[in-house]
Amino acid sequence: MTRSFIILSAAMVAACSAGSDESPARDEPTMPAGGDPVSIIRNDVRAEMDAEPLEGAPIRAVVGFPEGGSELDSAAVETLGALLAPGWVSSERQVTLWGHSDTVGSDEANFRAGEARARAVADYLEENGVRPERITIVSLGEGNPAEPNYLPDGSDNEEGQRANRRVEIEIAGLAEDADEAEAEKAGEAVERVKGIEPSS
Repeated sequence: MTRSFIILSAAMVAACSAGSDESPARDEPTMPAGGDPVSIIRNDVRAEMDAEPLEGAPIRAVVGFPEGGSELDSAAVETLGALLAPGWVSSERQVTLWGHSDTVGSDEANFRAGEARARAVADYLEENGVRPERITIVSLGEGNPAEPNYLPDGSDNEEGQRANRRVEIEIAGLAEDADEAEAEKAGEAVERVKGIEPSS
């Protein structure tokens, strides 16, 4: 039985390689007659991959303060400038800013640093049309690092510390805003039923 299996396997290999002098390498794409590579991804899947993010979805960004302090550098201004869009700036969408720091210094100082960085981002957004009441500032200080602050040998991880000096931005999605608006309307309806004028 073993011998017949070997003969059959040899015959199958010979049949597969017949008519071909050289088989293509595994990591080379198969080329059609025209010479251009062909994607193996179905068109409907490709369309989904290439689609823009849904309009009204939450918007997230990170603004870095790699050199410390709370002043916006040119990269931070560029990031914020690219984030601004008339659609959400003039809407009621809520903006949350989380300020972060590295672990150098006291907990209190790092909390203040996170807050100051978030305040700098808030000031920029307010100067560019976002109403202050739509912005929430939360300082997390050193409590939520993006990268390790220290290397395994206990020394400072300077690159990690630079990455941790940041502000994370989230602009709420329209669905969340719609839910809040519906809740507010429901509250006003209850007040009217009770004979209470809605508060302005």
